[in-house]
Amino acid sequence: VKPLAAVEKLCQAVMHMLGGVDTVVDLDKYGQPLDTSWKSCQRMLVNPELLDALLHFHKLQDQGMVSKRNMDIAQRLCSTVNPELDVDLMMKRCFSATGLCDWVNKTIHRYYAKCLPKQEDAARERQQDDLRDDVQDLLQDPETVELVEERDNQDSIVGKATDPDLLEGALLALARARRVADYLAETGVDDLLAVVRPPLVVMEAARAAVYLLTQKKRHMSWAVLRDVIAEDMGAKMRLFDPRVEQIPDWVVNVVDTTVERGVVVYLEIWEHSQTAALLWDWVCHILQSFKLCMAHRQRYRLMDLPSQFPDNYLPLVLV
Repeated sequence: VKPLAAVEKLCQAVMHMLGGVDTVVDLDKYGQPLDTSWKSCQRMLVNPELLDALLHFHKLQDQGMVSKRNMDIAQRLCSTVNPELDVDLMMKRCFSATGLCDWVNKTIHRYYAKCLPKQEDAARERQQDDLRDDVQDLLQDPETVELVEERDNQDSIVGKATDPDLLEGALLALARARRVADYLAETGVDDLLAVVRPPLVVMEAARAAVYLLTQKKRHMSWAVLRDVIAEDMGAKMRLFDPRVEQIPDWVVNVVDTTVERGVVVYLEIWEHSQTAALLWDWVCHILQSFKLCMAHRQRYRLMDLPSQFPDNYLPLVLV
């Protein structure tokens, strides 16, 4: 018998929430429920292990073992039948589903209000630890040692209060840029190469990265950009060092102008191409590191790169 739409969506939400953390639900190779039909929901409901799975689910949430993707899907399923999942209304329409409805509502709220913020805080702490390790590695480089000695030998380069922050900021930005480059070198740029007619924001992001790497002062079509990107882009980005490379003023101005125009918006790029978004992320961090190095050496005045990211930012894909 076909159930109420709200009851079916409720059971499907439970299947997604339990997916990957319990054997009550059969999964496909992507970690999603193999079948969410009503017959599968019925098999899940009569499974004697279901009650234990529900009782222990909150403990798994606290341990960070629950997939955010599955919880997001469950939340979307429930939102499609709101306000029918109100416990009082469910009690009137389908009394036997009232307890499950109450558990789902409270569990979803608990996850987003308590568990997810803790997981995100822990992820940010791990990122900061990794970045600190990267900065320590950079401090072993000869060029960085020279910068440190230069700072120690001069009383003031751009101000006693800010000078150490300039060097540390330059190294931190470089460490972040290299993590992005490492990720692209490992995963490749196939999704960007597959684009035939990219939107403007993707073109601008790709062009900014190619300008930094090639420093060729000419307009580049998408065909030219794609050829450059296809040539082991991640490895080239990994080797690019703003402490050594001399980035021409025109390159800095072109990219700064792009940022100031507001053409490139990280989240908008991400919607079209994850690789293009990471390219832009790399560009922002490289230019930030370069400007801080130049300010440290008194060759450039300190110019803050317009940034869309907080200090502890890293793309979610790297978490």
